[in-house]
Amino acid sequence: MSNRRIPWLLVTLIVGCGTERTMLPSADAAAPSDLSVTYDEGSAFDANAVDAGNDGAEAPSDASSDSAAFDAGLTTIDAGSDASALDAGRDASYDAGVDMPITCASDERVCRGVCVACPTTGVSTSACSFAGACVARTCAEGYYLMCGECMANSTSPAFASTPSSTIAGPAASIAFGTSLAISHDGNVLVVGDPDFFDAVSDTRPGAVLIYARSGAAFASTPVQTLVETTFGSSFGTSVALSGDASVLAVGDSGIGKVYLFARAGEAFATTPFQTLNERFAYSTFGSAVSFNFDASTLYVGAGGTDSRAGEVYAFERSGASFTTTPSQTLVGPSDSTEFGASIAITEDDATLVVGGGGPHARGVAEHLYVFARAAEGEFPASATQALLTPCEGLDFGSSLAFTRDGATLFVGDTRFGDIGRVYAYARTGAGLDATPFQVLLGALGTSFGTSVAVSPDETRLYVGGVNSVSVFSSP
Repeated sequence: MSNRRIPWLLVTLIVGCGTERTMLPSADAAAPSDLSVTYDEGSAFDANAVDAGNDGAEAPSDASSDSAAFDAGLTTIDAGSDASALDAGRDASYDAGVDMPITCASDERVCRGVCVACPTTGVSTSACSFAGACVARTCAEGYYLMCGECMANSTSPAFASTPSSTIAGPAASIAFGTSLAISHDGNVLVVGDPDFFDAVSDTRPGAVLIYARSGAAFASTPVQTLVETTFGSSFGTSVALSGDASVLAVGDSGIGKVYLFARAGEAFATTPFQTLNERFAYSTFGSAVSFNFDASTLYVGAGGTDSRAGEVYAFERSGASFTTTPSQTLVGPSDSTEFGASIAITEDDATLVVGGGGPHARGVAEHLYVFARAAEGEFPASATQALLTPCEGLDFGSSLAFTRDGATLFVGDTRFGDIGRVYAYARTGAGLDATPFQVLLGALGTSFGTSVAVSPDETRLYVGGVNSVSVFSSP
């Protein structure tokens, strides 16, 4: 909480992060005795040190210093001087009641009263940051915004920068596209909608919608809809398909369950053949689900609580069902309650990636945790690599998907500023490159990147957003 008392003698107006304007009253005004401002940083500004009205009168005797640090030391006002130098040596002054604008070079702009250099490569527009630096705000075609700079996108992108088509969700829903899964032959697409409105029960229990491929694209109307009517349900939080589309796993993090459905002919049974339950209370069990290539192992993510880190469980297939006791449990770092929010595994079972961190993880920045299996057996208990969120991203790792050959990992970030993103990282050996080679941008306020899935022939990338799935084609 701020504790700031604003003196009558000095009023500072800041318009955006542009020119800072200071206005002083006339010399006729009488100065009260108690004039001080205390800032969060603990520095004090003694208004008595300012030459009243700049009329040449002697400063009051109780002035404690020759200068006062204003705004965390970024702007210094020279007390007792007829002109306050706000530009650290530049020819700019503020006389009593007169606004003298600062003139900057063509590659600079005024931030907190001083001229600062702006980035130019690939920049369309720039702006002042809270720290008083000039940063890129929008980028030219072929560039993407990263940490206040415009970075060149790949000259050999995996997918075009704009979607070739869109699959729209039900009109009454806002969560269609929360999760995605596609079969290995590319003929079945499953879309999770945990906010699906069921007109029969007049509730929003959630659903999964199954689409069949028609030619080069999926039909716009689902061939089947599975609805769960349990109270408090978030059915469809996560979905996973076995390679042959014979088994569908559906996570419901609202009540901590994962349902397994068998496919008979062209449709899935409406009743699950098995249900896996949460391992500990309030764990959001079912936040993520993922099969390995032959569906012999099902991985289930469970976000943690304030006192417990998130976990990922491996359930082995035994006959027609899965064991109810996990064969391995991967535990996130103690400060990562969102560990297990997303999961992706390569087709060769050699690399497992888990999304962790998140906005509810007690302020800890998000990471991707990479687990590389050295040989046959379990994954190591500790991650072999941790990939940090790029700068401003708030939901980095909200979704994950490997290409079938395991060479590229797509990572969703639904809240990079107000625009979601999907990053493409190349896999190098057992780990991932530290920098993405391509970034796809969503529209403003669409939660773009909520889910991702790649067609087996790697010619289509499906990205979930608010009530829609965008389809990107390879160039």
